[in-house]
Order: sequence, then structure tokens, then C-alpha cells
Amino acid sequence: MNPKQPLALAGAVFLILLVGFYILFSERGLADLQRLIADRNQLAEQNQRIVRENIALGEEIDRLNHDPAYVERIARKELGMIRQNEIVIKPQRAVEPDGK
Repeated sequence: MNPKQPLALAGAVFLILLVGFYILFSERGLADLQRLIADRNQLAEQNQRIVRENIALGEEIDRLNHDPAYVERIARKELGMIRQNEIVIKPQRAVEPDGK
């Protein structure tokens, strides 16, 4: 066995360990990879939520364009509108017994 072989083997092991530590702990190492994976998963969930919202809004737009009963219900509920022949009766406040 050549006397330089153990030294070369030790140097190779040291180099492999050095590269391993660099991969694990560098700025673009495994910690960064885990953060990027978490960010990607969060963005995918947010994307799915937005897709569901878009589908719901599309369905509401379709109903507003094609369902007169839905439009009437929304006008009554959100805008307080009434039909032409309807009469609005507002209840009076009850008088408190102590005279106020």
C-alpha cells in the first residue's frame, strides 16, 4: 500500500463531508428547499380557493343574467326594493310604560 493512499482517502472523505455540510446548511440547502416546498403548497391551496371563488361568482353571474326570481330576491334583500303595487308598513315603536 502506498503511503499516499490513506492521505488521499482522508482527503476524499473530508471533501465529501464538506460538500454534504454545504448541501445541508448553505443558503440554498435543504432548509431553503423545505421553505420553498411549504410556499408552493400554500400557493396551491390559495389557488384552489380562488378557483372555487371564481366558480361561485360565475354561477352567481349566470343566475343574475338568466333567473328573474333570483334578481328580484336580491333586489328585495340587498336594496330594500318593493313591487309597484306593494305597500310598506313600518311598525311603530312601543311606548314604554314609565312614560319615556
